[in-house]
Amino acid sequence: MFSTDKLTLEQIYALKGTDGKTWGQVLDEQRLGMGIGPKRSGATYEVGFPVLQYRGLAEEVIPTSTQDATRKAYCQAKVSTQWTTYPGEHLMTDQLAKDDTVKWLGDRFAGRPASDNCSSP
Repeated sequence: MFSTDKLTLEQIYALKGTDGKTWGQVLDEQRLGMGIGPKRSGATYEVGFPVLQYRGLAEEVIPTSTQDATRKAYCQAKVSTQWTTYPGEHLMTDQLAKDDTVKWLGDRFAGRPASDNCSSP
């Protein structure tokens, strides 16, 4: 169970908001990686900065296929993307990634170039 009302994730996705849309529809409309491209590319959403993306290998909330597709979209759009996986599940992953994330952000603020591992599986 995922909520105090004992709803499953599928049941939560089926709930409708005040506009009549389900939570599932709202999430589908927010697909990361759609219409993106590097700065001055003419893409709908120009990304002029590097991206850090990570996920837990035991992720149970966000489907692995969704995260992999987002990474692929950023890489295909030539957006500098650093991808890392950690052994945890959804909540544990943030704790496992925090030191790497702080270092990655510190490097950006220090003007060091971001590494890109789009060519790695």
